[in-house]
Amino acid sequence: MQSRPPIPPWHFAIILITTLVTRVAFLASPAGRIGESDEAVFGLMALQIASLKEFPLYCWEAQYAGAPNSYAAAVIFWFFGPGFVQLRTPMVLAALASSALYYCILGRLFTQKEALVGTLFFVFSPFLVLYHTSAGDGVYGETLLGIALIIWVSWQLADREMQGHLLTGWLLLLGFLCGFFFYVLFLVFPAIVAFALPSLRSAPSSLRRKTAAFATGGLIGISPLLLHNVLLDPGGTALRAAGRSLAVGRADLPLSLQDLIWKIINQKMIYLWHWLLSAPRLFGYYVLPEGFDDAFLQMAGVALIALLIAFGVIMFTRRRAEIRNNRLLRQFVLLGIFLVLFQWAANLDRPRHLLPLIFLIPVACFAVTSMLPRLRTSVSIGLLLLALAQLLGWLPRLQIAPLDPYPIARILRANNIQEFYGSYDTVYPLVFSTQEQIVGAPLLLPQNGILVDRRPEYTQRVLQSSRPAVLFRTDESALEQQFLAFLETHDVRFRSVGTESIKIYFDFSRRIFVESSTSTGTRFLLNTS
Repeated sequence: MQSRPPIPPWHFAIILITTLVTRVAFLASPAGRIGESDEAVFGLMALQIASLKEFPLYCWEAQYAGAPNSYAAAVIFWFFGPGFVQLRTPMVLAALASSALYYCILGRLFTQKEALVGTLFFVFSPFLVLYHTSAGDGVYGETLLGIALIIWVSWQLADREMQGHLLTGWLLLLGFLCGFFFYVLFLVFPAIVAFALPSLRSAPSSLRRKTAAFATGGLIGISPLLLHNVLLDPGGTALRAAGRSLAVGRADLPLSLQDLIWKIINQKMIYLWHWLLSAPRLFGYYVLPEGFDDAFLQMAGVALIALLIAFGVIMFTRRRAEIRNNRLLRQFVLLGIFLVLFQWAANLDRPRHLLPLIFLIPVACFAVTSMLPRLRTSVSIGLLLLALAQLLGWLPRLQIAPLDPYPIARILRANNIQEFYGSYDTVYPLVFSTQEQIVGAPLLLPQNGILVDRRPEYTQRVLQSSRPAVLFRTDESALEQQFLAFLETHDVRFRSVGTESIKIYFDFSRRIFVESSTSTGTRFLLNTS
């Protein structure tokens, strides 16, 4: 095992304090105190868990996004009551662990000062990373923690001369981490291939024995996914993953096999072309602070792509003796390669899907300049300045909060409204803020809206209600005008009340129904009985 100097305690103190202060500051900000609809769903799941009514394994009506955060939040709800801050609190602990592990990982590769600089860059990450890793929606904060754990445990296996039960225990642990975090979110897969499998291959034991230990741990870790697909939603996760990856849905099943194959190939080529065109902008989000326009994002993204390509070329063309820790650095190159291939395989195209890039950037910067000491100092200064710029970029974004459901809930209660129609972005934060005392049906589809009914029981209750309200956000004005025209055409009298962010229509003289589909959009209907 390679000896390394002891870690200065003040390094850990700086990392843990800055991580804690920044994440608590986020939770205290307008953006941190209020969550979006996806988070509200996980909060509602935590309410069910806390009351011992239901024990979900995945996000409701979904076959991805595991529920561990809802279980952790349920414990916090039991002591402190429900709320978005309480829902997001477990992610603070995940961020602390991720930062500490990342420092240890960088310290294995570079000097302690460089490890500190690289970790501070990770702590003061782009707001995109801060927001998604602080959100209580069950995926991204856990994914970064999972990747850090997989890397650290994989390297412990490579560093330590283990035999017998000790080796078996570490292999079980590594398999469990891979399986569990794959269940939480598939985005951990590139780290499994780049780090876990090579360490399994090099472990000092027979192939059959070490594979059995790793596989046993993996089966234990992934058991929630298997249970969900065997008992609760047979094959649901596999079918959804296949549909997403192949860009086909149920409407395509009647096609002949030849036409289906041709459509898959055509859709994948179109996706790949669009992904390549958008890649500079996607990568640019991980370099520039918030507020820069598309042209600057693309230039920054091109620079980052060039850096990562140079990193890969240097690591695989130089002899191992020329670059310290060349073997370990090559694993980070593989992480980048498999991350991109995973995007292509799964048809992913959002900046947040590239989240593991935040681990790669400091590693690539220091590795590319590994033989140029003066330039490495400049890189350290540059990363610190970029971290400071990201921090300044946070400030305006911290003031931008999603729709605050609590004042709206007070208005609904004051008017004795217990059921309502709304859009996806409106319904679940309101239901969560009222702890299911007021429920909504997400059947309003504004422009670019989505039709996702996470809780069909709520929708049925609204459809059966004798006096449901209809809620429109200010950015749903086109659909609101369509609704008002419908009311005028059918001479329906009503009352309305509103705030700066939302308008509420209720006490209709005739019973109102809403129907929606992705093909026809939203339709307003009257009671025909």
